[in-house]
Amino acid sequence: MMNEYPEYLQPVKFIREDQAEYETPDTWDTDLSTKDQEILEKVFTKGLRSYHNDIERLLGLEEAIFLSQLRYLLKHNKRGIIVKDPRGRWAAFYNSYDQWLQLMPKMSKRKLQNIIGRLEKLDIIWTKRGPWQKYYGINFKALAFFLQYPEQLKEFQKKLFK
Repeated sequence: MMNEYPEYLQPVKFIREDQAEYETPDTWDTDLSTKDQEILEKVFTKGLRSYHNDIERLLGLEEAIFLSQLRYLLKHNKRGIIVKDPRGRWAAFYNSYDQWLQLMPKMSKRKLQNIIGRLEKLDIIWTKRGPWQKYYGINFKALAFFLQYPEQLKEFQKKLFK
């Protein structure tokens, strides 16, 4: 059977703790193409904790707010790490649901769980459970792909959320 989507949009198997490696982030380097970097630089305003209209149109308001908060924390918070697992090397940040709700006080816990679950299914965010917390990271390749080809997101959602 031929895959209809790029490799990074294929479902990821559950990753055991012993398969991951951790390190302290010194750089947030990625292997993005120049075009992907330009698209992401456009939607993630440097130093601001605001969302971009393109992400809102693509995913929805709450998802755009969550992604911009996560991007800001990945870039500017000391609690970030780099995770190495079968998905590759990615920047991650940990927060509890209560800590997320402090950043987004108008959102309910149930709404936050739904947003995170939806973004995980779309492979736009990656999560990993640690011993006492859950790490969150952004799959920039998938986000850049969907920003370039929003019709692919609609097709992908139809398959996922029948």
